[in-house]
Amino acid sequence: MAQKLVVLSGYPRSGKSTVTKFMQEELGFARLSIDDLRYNMYGMSFPEMVAYFGGGDFQSPEYQREEELLRDVLQIQKMAHLMANKSVVLDGTFGYNQWRWELLCPSYGRLHHDSDIARYLIMVDVDRKELERRALTSARDPSLLRKWDEFWEEPDFIYPGEGTPKLVRVRNNNTDDFSRSQDVLRALRST
Repeated sequence: MAQKLVVLSGYPRSGKSTVTKFMQEELGFARLSIDDLRYNMYGMSFPEMVAYFGGGDFQSPEYQREEELLRDVLQIQKMAHLMANKSVVLDGTFGYNQWRWELLCPSYGRLHHDSDIARYLIMVDVDRKELERRALTSARDPSLLRKWDEFWEEPDFIYPGEGTPKLVRVRNNNTDDFSRSQDVLRALRST
């Protein structure tokens, strides 16, 4: 399998972690999760950290400063795995194109074989009603989805050409969607 770098992006509760765990367990990717990192560094979940640093607002400068630190640490971990010739999948909401781009393109030095790494942005798409249902069943406030809507950016940085990130969309509304997504991901492994 050629070395790959995958950034998985999607709304909260879209099933990103389910997809990245599949990629880790079934396809052999090193999985790096910003939620796991947040908990390991701060001992807090996303809502706890937003409440503590941002006063409940995840777009506050105070919270964004901490989130930037998390992305920097994620970058370093990503580079360590890539330098060890592992394929890597990054698990996080990553709602801004700038964040996605920074994670897909190494900014902490260049790897000697950097151009040989296939890069993918995988967007996990889920119908809005299903996202709201999942938010309710996980004791999260579905109105928070509107907050994400305020800053969410659809990918617009994918350009044709050698070595540029490729956009892949998978659906994850139900088990049939997830099964089809697994087929797409298995095909990605062999490319």
